[in-house]
Amino acid sequence: MATVQKQMVLYIIVIRKEQPGLMQTNEIIISIRPEHVGNIMAGRKTVELRRRFPESLAEGGLMLIYASSPEQSLVGAARIENVKRMTPLGLWRSFKEQVCVPRDLFNAYFAGAEQGFGVLLGHTVRFDDPIPVSELKERFSFSPPQSYRYVRGSLIGLLNDERIQIPDRHDYRDRIGRQPSGRRRAH
Repeated sequence: MATVQKQMVLYIIVIRKEQPGLMQTNEIIISIRPEHVGNIMAGRKTVELRRRFPESLAEGGLMLIYASSPEQSLVGAARIENVKRMTPLGLWRSFKEQVCVPRDLFNAYFAGAEQGFGVLLGHTVRFDDPIPVSELKERFSFSPPQSYRYVRGSLIGLLNDERIQIPDRHDYRDRIGRQPSGRRRAH
């Protein structure tokens, strides 16, 4: 199993080297409440709601999932299938069954917002060994994001950690949706 995990990490590192000119990465860390993380990992919540989110994040981007307090650990990852910017009413009408939140909490979250984002999630993986915030701080100078943060600087080292299992590594796409050059898709 560790060999497969290392191969997945190696693939992401190779992709990063093929895109040296990009300022933004195709990987983010996102803070999510533990109850929502549970629904995502169980496959019930397939759309994550956000008041702000990087629309530039390509289809196929990687979202590392940080479970906020009281869990405070990096617990899993998901592939991003799409990002939809809409009015809150449009988000509710389009995704009410996939967001796993009651209407009153949805309305409270988007109160005063003219638009919001629905992050459509693809394949998700719960890590066998979550990485606690204390270790993230010590090894990667990590501080939990209020919403999301790009994987840059010392955080890139996270992608080398054996506990990080990358979902659908062969379905990676660059920021504009192309299969990376020089890599063949596995069948």
